[in-house]
Amino acid sequence: IANSYNKDVFAFPGRAGDVLAEGCNGLIKQNRATLIENAADLLYAMQWEEKEKRSPAKQTALLLNLNDDERSILKIFEKKNELHIDEICHSTQMPVSKVSCLLLQLEFNNVIKSRPGKLYELI
Repeated sequence: IANSYNKDVFAFPGRAGDVLAEGCNGLIKQNRATLIENAADLLYAMQWEEKEKRSPAKQTALLLNLNDDERSILKIFEKKNELHIDEICHSTQMPVSKVSCLLLQLEFNNVIKSRPGKLYELI
């Protein structure tokens, strides 16, 4: 029934000639089920590998609605991917209060990400 709904079917093989294994072995023999021997086979077939092994897909945000101050902050991130707020203030010659607001706005727009210790990282 699962094959008629285009669903994946998996089966553990049994001993040849065993009456209780005829169903699974028959499905595998007719290519109506994928043979699996352990949990790793199922994880591989379903593409459920651990996230560390997969490279996450990155999507770059469109930077169309940025003002001049936000663009100047992003230019600093071209040199380094991670910056401290003091480095940003020094490079842009803006006060901390203004830079904090701009960084928060960039974070809301999914352009940068805040890290512990007043560090900011370009996404």
